[in-house]
Amino acid sequence: MTTVTKAMIEDINMQSCCECINGSKPFHDIIVVIDGSDSFNNKVCIDGKTDGGEAFHATQKMIDQVLLPGLRQNIGDDRATFTIVQFSGIKQLEHCYEPGSGGVTVDDLLHYKIEIEPCSLEAAQRTIFYDGGLDGNGQLFLCLQDLNIKGNFVEGKFEEVKETNLTRKRSMIIISDEEWDINSLKSAFGGKVGDRSHIARVNRENYEVYPIIVRPGVYIRNAKFALLRKLRKRSEFASLRFAEN
Repeated sequence: MTTVTKAMIEDINMQSCCECINGSKPFHDIIVVIDGSDSFNNKVCIDGKTDGGEAFHATQKMIDQVLLPGLRQNIGDDRATFTIVQFSGIKQLEHCYEPGSGGVTVDDLLHYKIEIEPCSLEAAQRTIFYDGGLDGNGQLFLCLQDLNIKGNFVEGKFEEVKETNLTRKRSMIIISDEEWDINSLKSAFGGKVGDRSHIARVNRENYEVYPIIVRPGVYIRNAKFALLRKLRKRSEFASLRFAEN
């Protein structure tokens, strides 16, 4: 699969890869990770203007109206699973979050939540309403760490939805701004504290990752750019530029 992006979020286009694995086309497990933080929600361009507070809704609308139809056309309903996860986070509660807890922390507050449970590509559609954003901090790496714990989505939920003899290919589309917090996250992969680079490496091993970065300016700081490269198996990444505030 490849991601083609231009200037606006509506221009994202997913195309099925042509290569075969072991003589046949692969079965795709696709997960979309959406930023529900307040910083992301104020960086969207609608009709040529930055309209604060509409990014999260516009992103979900784009997924239903553009991404999903494109996936169905190029992959087919019977050769893919699909899920959407919204991440945000509560910076003050990062240190007490137990990895693998499904995003739930103190007093049932949420660092992330599943918007669409893993399902067939055909069933992945919402036409009535969209959930609101969690409006917290950008705890992307807390969410990614959980999504890479074996038995969760890796060797877990995708397989429960659909068994297949085809070779499975996991793909992750991350739609986010460039503001990510990680300070005192407990590690699920050894060590006391979760590390950005380590989580990015594990994520890269388990998923083909397509980061789509929404930002009001032209450039991402060098440190953020380097981190994006670590998320991907390939050197390039998708980037969207929106109107200045």
